[in-house]
Amino acid sequence: MKRNIPLLITFCTGIFFVIAFFAPALSDISDAGQRGYLVIAAFALLVAILNLLMVHSSNVYRQGKNWGLSVVLIFFFFFTSIVGFLDKADMDGTTNFSFVYNFIYNPLQATMFSLLAFYVSSASFRAFRIKTKEATLMMIAGFFVMLGRVPIGSAIWDQFPTVQSWIMNYFATGAMRAITIGVAIGAVSMSIKIIFGLERAYLGGGD
Repeated sequence: MKRNIPLLITFCTGIFFVIAFFAPALSDISDAGQRGYLVIAAFALLVAILNLLMVHSSNVYRQGKNWGLSVVLIFFFFFTSIVGFLDKADMDGTTNFSFVYNFIYNPLQATMFSLLAFYVSSASFRAFRIKTKEATLMMIAGFFVMLGRVPIGSAIWDQFPTVQSWIMNYFATGAMRAITIGVAIGAVSMSIKIIFGLERAYLGGGD
């Protein structure tokens, strides 16, 4: 019974939303269901926030590994939340929250990715060692894309950005579309398995 009732609810809900997608007369009920989903997602976000604060508060209390970073995380969590809740937009639409986002969050993010660029370059060099034809093509494509993305590339040869755009627009976009189609087919397949009870891992077990 503990498994049959959730399976029945999942089956009925899944079938209803599939029918509602093709039946405009059921759109009002479908929209109400999707608003309910947003409420559930909001509560899930609240649970995630509480779990995050509990984990890092416990780390600070025990002075565990990297507890100083936990202090920074807790401080900026409350700082950003308070600024966001108390903020009011100016006449030009700018807010204190946008100031935090543009002048604290974005520079920190840019700094982190700038540091990661060196690790990515090192990993790319090791991964693209020319041993096969495919690795050779990857190495050539990575060479042109990396130099086409940075100002020094256009300073060396002004056609690097053009070649980079051609690789990204045709080869990378085609590969991304193939991956997206594969993910979509996988999602549909998994949804069908969940609706008909063939996939029961979400119930807490694999059987």
